[in-house]
Amino acid sequence: MKRLSLVLVITFFILPLVTNTPAIIIIPDTDSAVNFEPALFSEGSLMNITVSEDVCVINGSFAGENQNGLEDLYIGTANGGGDNWFVGRSWFKFNLSHVDLPFYRAVLRVYVDHEWAAGLDEPIGAYYCSDDTWIDSILTWNNQPAFSSEPSDVIDSPASPNMFIGGNWYDWEITNDVRLALAGDKILTEVLKQTAEIGTQDAMDFLARLSFNPEHAANIELFFTNPMVSNLTTDGYSEIPMIDYIQNPNPTLNWDFSDLDIGDYQRGYNVEFSDDEHFSGPQLWNSTSESVINIYNSSSVTGHNHPFGLDNEVRLQIKYPSILLPRSGIVDKLYFRTLEETGTLKLENFEISMLMVEDSSMLSPTFNVNYNGSRPTRVLAMDSYEISYSDHTLVIDFENSFMLNNYLNLIIELRLMGNKANLTRVIHAGTNPGSVACATGAGSYTTNIADYAVNRTYDLRIGFQTVEVFASDLANASAFPFGVTLDTSGLFQIKYNQSSIGRAGVIDSVYFRVEQLNENVVFENLTVSVVETPVKGALSHLDFSSNYGGRTPIIVIDANSYVVRNLGRCLILDFQNVFYYSNAYDLLLELSWDSISSGYATVPNPDSIAGCYRAWDVHWLGSQTQGNSTAGYNFMIDFIDSDTSVHYDGPPLINNTYYYWRVQTCDSYGFWSDWTTQSFRYTPLTSGPYNAGPLISPVPAYVGDEVRVSIHAYYFLGMGSVNFELDGSNFTMTENGTNHYIYTWTPNEAGTYNYTIFMKSAIGTYSTVSGTIEVFSHDISETLTTILVTIGVIALVLVVVGVVRFRRGKSMS
Repeated sequence: MKRLSLVLVITFFILPLVTNTPAIIIIPDTDSAVNFEPALFSEGSLMNITVSEDVCVINGSFAGENQNGLEDLYIGTANGGGDNWFVGRSWFKFNLSHVDLPFYRAVLRVYVDHEWAAGLDEPIGAYYCSDDTWIDSILTWNNQPAFSSEPSDVIDSPASPNMFIGGNWYDWEITNDVRLALAGDKILTEVLKQTAEIGTQDAMDFLARLSFNPEHAANIELFFTNPMVSNLTTDGYSEIPMIDYIQNPNPTLNWDFSDLDIGDYQRGYNVEFSDDEHFSGPQLWNSTSESVINIYNSSSVTGHNHPFGLDNEVRLQIKYPSILLPRSGIVDKLYFRTLEETGTLKLENFEISMLMVEDSSMLSPTFNVNYNGSRPTRVLAMDSYEISYSDHTLVIDFENSFMLNNYLNLIIELRLMGNKANLTRVIHAGTNPGSVACATGAGSYTTNIADYAVNRTYDLRIGFQTVEVFASDLANASAFPFGVTLDTSGLFQIKYNQSSIGRAGVIDSVYFRVEQLNENVVFENLTVSVVETPVKGALSHLDFSSNYGGRTPIIVIDANSYVVRNLGRCLILDFQNVFYYSNAYDLLLELSWDSISSGYATVPNPDSIAGCYRAWDVHWLGSQTQGNSTAGYNFMIDFIDSDTSVHYDGPPLINNTYYYWRVQTCDSYGFWSDWTTQSFRYTPLTSGPYNAGPLISPVPAYVGDEVRVSIHAYYFLGMGSVNFELDGSNFTMTENGTNHYIYTWTPNEAGTYNYTIFMKSAIGTYSTVSGTIEVFSHDISETLTTILVTIGVIALVLVVVGVVRFRRGKSMS
């Protein structure tokens, strides 16, 4: 059979809609409500992408009948008796409205429940349909829409009769189909059918249906890749000899980010700097966009075999009570402390799920009971997961889809079928405040009953993606702006002090913690603007634009209809990535809308909170209300760190010492690249280039002549540039042959010209040579010529006279 290998996958599965809406609570005129009862939350609705409809159609005598009541989906050909052959097709509809992340491949996954008969298999193709108006309760063979004539993908191997076997998943690649749907109405229809629908043999299969078998319902998987880091340079150098002669005590460290996923981008980075090539022990310096928080450190040297110390099936739940959780935020990585220093894990069918529960008691031996009515979020699912660990630390990186709320209790659930590489033990303390429930051995992967449940607290650190700006308890709550009167317009501003944010960057999204939520809030004609305002203190509710402080807001959301998604009891506003916050001033958010068509939510708002201010003009409790006040809205920011360059700002570098730095980057999914390392030697030099010359031609020089200045300049690490400065004006000398530089100049005035030649080496050191050039006018040269000629004639006469006198004297003697 044809199977697609898994790289990294997000599976979009069915999440139930919120059905039991709590009654709206009457809130006093102060806009605060105290001690709300626990409300229903749609946990994990960030990924609320549903396999909305599936149904089969059958021809022949069933052509006009709707098959919505069937438990399975029919696909292929079958003999109903005698010459009564019929053909079945399966129709699938997917809502892709929340697919906004890059991917490089998409597949349709369908579960074959069982076969009609033990006949030969026939090829099955996936076909794209652009008409999404069909309804599962109405669709028949006779009214089915037209679809593509050619399949997007076909499963036609291995050779029959084993193309399809009951009880297995099968994959069709539909990448282009998904992209077409995303470019249009974001609703995808796929049709599975036998490529040649000829009734000559029993080749009918039965596929699992959503309504009867949700665990095996058809789904779409988006495949994506980890990012890659390349082209590391230190102060622009990457090769010898220059990399061994870095001059800058605060060098610039650069890298390139790349990813095969179309449209993916760098979200964050980690840079570590050391004088140890193995990066063991404390680092000299680091720069990171990630916030790593300690959850529990037992200082123990005791490790446990579960879950990574046995080559066996494991299902393990680890519970951390809220008292161990110092903050809330989107979880990016888990850091487990291991007893073994280094090694490699190769885990089979590895899954991690996470959830928050209100029950703080010790875990029970029944896994599903421990969910406390909540739905786990699967953050990682891999057929084969290979990862190395070092420095007694195992780092597990996964999709950033889980919101940790520190007023609830955290459960981390791990499942694996086995470990085929190094075994390692996770360090823990065999006591409170945490607990575990675990099953091992054959069948443990799917069992609901643990072998044991005990008090045990695993050593753990958590890497957060988000910056927590403000957090508080849930004592009071506000209905502004997510719980105002339906079908009314409004304007709301909220401002946070720059000191509460404490960092800069492009803002990707913001999160408001929820106190109460009955269903997702839907704004009509919503505009969200952001401005970095110099205005201090309270906001004005009489002149909202005055709160901008003379600056122009940037629009980050502009939507006709906008669903405020809920992730782990936090409302999310996803920004267009166009606003850079410099952290020079306070951050002001403004929401304006025509109406809220559905939904109701309140957010925590303790009284008299300094550093957070709001102003409003909304309709609430039957009338329009305007005002301002201090605020305490629980608030987090997700920044994008797109910089691929940092400046070293650690301890002073030591002369003639080798240093090592490494970088890893994070993509838009929250997945990190492998570490990539570069080394360099800090060797500051003061020597400048050596030279021979300069030579100036012609000599003497006259006005209007082309004067050529040349010099031979050399440095063992290479030359940077050679400049010729003439009476205060600077000119670049051209290299003419190896280490030979020239500059030509035509003087237009006579006189004495001062010059200096500046020779710069490749490492930035200098040497100079100076001199003068005498330039004569042509008039002076003619006078000089006459004088010289006259002097020459007189000299000649004197010589002749002298010779005659000498001869005469000789003859007289």
